[in-house]
Amino acid sequence: MKRTSVFLTALAATALISACSDGDSSQNAAGTFSAAPSQSQSQPTTDGSPTAAGPSPTLGQGSPDSRPAPATQDNRGPCTADTALQSFKAHEPDVPPPFPNNDDPDAGWAFDRSENSGFTDAANVCAPLGYVTLGIRMPTGSSPIQIVLFHNGQYIGVATKKAYAKADVARIDGSSIRVTWRFPRPGESNAEASGETEAQFRWDSAANKVVMTGGVPDY
Repeated sequence: MKRTSVFLTALAATALISACSDGDSSQNAAGTFSAAPSQSQSQPTTDGSPTAAGPSPTLGQGSPDSRPAPATQDNRGPCTADTALQSFKAHEPDVPPPFPNNDDPDAGWAFDRSENSGFTDAANVCAPLGYVTLGIRMPTGSSPIQIVLFHNGQYIGVATKKAYAKADVARIDGSSIRVTWRFPRPGESNAEASGETEAQFRWDSAANKVVMTGGVPDY
């Protein structure tokens, strides 16, 4: 497990991806628009779109991208499930694929509302830190799960650039969520998986970005 602390910032019109080396302990949130984490933060990251500073969605290894925060909600009108979905659809191509070398549509993310009820939950996606979990269209017990993040209904990136299996997301409050990943230790089957790691993602209104603390699976 990698310890990380990454911050995810989202700028409405800028897309950057920052990746961290294995030796760095901090991590950024992955997503479409990203801001590079501060040098003082340690951070693991995975491949994908933008990143959040601190341990956050993944860049490279398994952390999230950090993105600058989107423009204020005031000039956009009220947030609804529809406006959140429209924001996500505009950045859908930026979400790292579950299997980079597999072009089979059935192996892609279930993006559509008909396939994913998370896009109908306005109270969740319109929160200071909202999220939707993405599964693939033909999942198995070991299939990857991606977590896409929102701020007041505006898509800001993915939690980790690398998607991991067996991800459970729990809301702590309107501005923070907890993600628990379970994984098999050496010699264990997926059904026997006893490994566990946890990370928290919190919207920092003062810094205008997501801050991630905790770690991601080390595989």
